[in-house]
Amino acid sequence: MRPVEPDFESFRRLAIGCNAVPVFSRLSGITMQPLEAVQRLGIESPTFLLESLGPYGEFSRASFMGLNPIASAVARPGEVEIKDHITGETETHSCDPWQGLELLMSRFRVAQLEVLEDFFYGGAVGFMGYDAVRSLERLPVICPVDPDMREMHFVVCQDLLRFDRSTEEVQIFSLGLIPDKAAGKEELETAYRTAVSRVEEIGRKLLEQGKVDGKTYSGDFIGGLNWESNVSRSEYEGWVRKAKEYIRNGDIIQVVLSQRLSSDFE
Repeated sequence: MRPVEPDFESFRRLAIGCNAVPVFSRLSGITMQPLEAVQRLGIESPTFLLESLGPYGEFSRASFMGLNPIASAVARPGEVEIKDHITGETETHSCDPWQGLELLMSRFRVAQLEVLEDFFYGGAVGFMGYDAVRSLERLPVICPVDPDMREMHFVVCQDLLRFDRSTEEVQIFSLGLIPDKAAGKEELETAYRTAVSRVEEIGRKLLEQGKVDGKTYSGDFIGGLNWESNVSRSEYEGWVRKAKEYIRNGDIIQVVLSQRLSSDFE
């Protein structure tokens, strides 16, 4: 594992006017899939895994995994809930998802490192649901709005892993979190040492050999989940017949039919 960067004096300079400074290191010559890292690290939810596919269904060069959530924002119709995962405090705001995302990110002033200007090393990661567009334009209400369905869920994680399949490296990032009232060298040293320790501990666990949780890691998702749709098969087939009729009559050229699938899993 390479030495953690930056050093403390650089960290101290970068911390001026900021409440978070990234530190990082990398493991070379390691071929590990993100799901194996999940088992080795025992990740706390909520978290995220960003994957993308290249040609012919192959994974693209990099995968990103967030660890240790520090804040999150969840939007439901008419309100946004922002949670501080460090203190456990929760705020509820009457606003749209976009304003809620701004409120979430306004909590952070992250230092910019020139050496990381081409890297994604953290931020708010999540999703916006289709219904979030209703806060931007007036649309007809054709289907009933589910008040419990999340329109948005974003999470900010303290740590991030970047799996680089091209160079066989795992890059480890951690945010050194600086209390807003911290101005002394001692507080900054504590923030720095904590972040460095997190990077080193993650690296140590990833380099551990042998089995995980008493069994050999397979790399595959566990199958056998029972999926439940929000529409019946006969109802969905009726939609298909109606869509075909509209197309034959020249009323539409295409339609995207969808159903919501849900399942309980660990």
